[in-house]
Amino acid sequence: MKNLSNNSFCIIISHTPYCKNHNGGLVGLGSTVEEIDRLSTIFKKIYHFAPIHDGEPPLSYIKHENAEIEIIPMISAGGKSFGDKFKHILFFSKHLKEIKPYLNKTDLIHFRAPTGFGLLFLPWLYFFWKKNIWVKYAGSWNSNSVPLTYKIQRWMLLRFPPNFKITINSSSRKLGDNFFTFCNPCFDKKIIAKNYDIVQKKNFNKELNLVFVGRVEEKKGIGSLLDIMETIGHLKIIKKLQIVGESKRLDFYINKAEKISHKICLTGPLSRKDVFNIYSNSHIIILLSHSEGLPKVLMEAAVFGCVPIVSNFSGISDIIKDSFNGFILNSANGQYDYNKLKTIINNPLELKKCSLNAYNTSHNFTYEKYLKNVKDAILF
Repeated sequence: MKNLSNNSFCIIISHTPYCKNHNGGLVGLGSTVEEIDRLSTIFKKIYHFAPIHDGEPPLSYIKHENAEIEIIPMISAGGKSFGDKFKHILFFSKHLKEIKPYLNKTDLIHFRAPTGFGLLFLPWLYFFWKKNIWVKYAGSWNSNSVPLTYKIQRWMLLRFPPNFKITINSSSRKLGDNFFTFCNPCFDKKIIAKNYDIVQKKNFNKELNLVFVGRVEEKKGIGSLLDIMETIGHLKIIKKLQIVGESKRLDFYINKAEKISHKICLTGPLSRKDVFNIYSNSHIIILLSHSEGLPKVLMEAAVFGCVPIVSNFSGISDIIKDSFNGFILNSANGQYDYNKLKTIINNPLELKKCSLNAYNTSHNFTYEKYLKNVKDAILF
């Protein structure tokens, strides 16, 4: 193991999806592409081994800014069916063969877990990789409401040697010295000053705009969110709920929303710029996921002064302190406390206080702080 520098080569292996745009260039999931662009500033070259998907890319997909990031195509695998999952085994030797030439000139492997590919690749790393390794486990480390494959990967990571450096969002128990808790980066520091006036002037005494950003599916709590709107959507204080994100059942949810309230608008996926414009004009971001790591959208919205209202998924209380910088809703048998929600929405002073505190909390989630943590913990 050697210390790394800006002249080092890094290979990133992840399940971040890429597609070809109309010009034939590769574009990928915006949040991860931005993160890798920032990481590329501390390496000479990055090779990113990731799956290429067919079809039209969503508006949230963007192109890398740095020409020193090279995408190495990976066959897309994984999914709900056994056949899709079996592709990880079927193509593993092929993928390994394609990675190996790049490994010879790489100083660091950065593996982004959890992913089905990790069930096979993590054991290979354990036995065969002798250089630097950084595993970023982006899912919830504490939750038991995750797939068995995720639990197995956590079990393996706990048994990795001390020179394998592992970063997580949070943990409810003491882990080894090779585990580091990193805030998930969301934006550049300059946006904090840029948004100061927006946050200070945000008015919670008038009608409120609510927003959800993420995959529009049951695991993200869309069903619960629509149920809530059916119960409290008649409140005059609520002006609009915008639901932003891609969905395999978008028409279904649009039809369901139309039957509930004219205040609900499903936009489908939008560009990052458009999402930020929505945050600028919104008061509350609501996310009722069944299980999460730390969703970047919460702090992206918080830096615009949006108050997070979230379900009590694992690890969220490390970031969101109830009634301080947001609100945590507990559920019983899938039902949320509607009375608490009504009380929150009808208390402009409390919302304004949480808005300012959420904005201050968001300052910990800059790319600048993230890169400093990577340099301190991973490279040296």
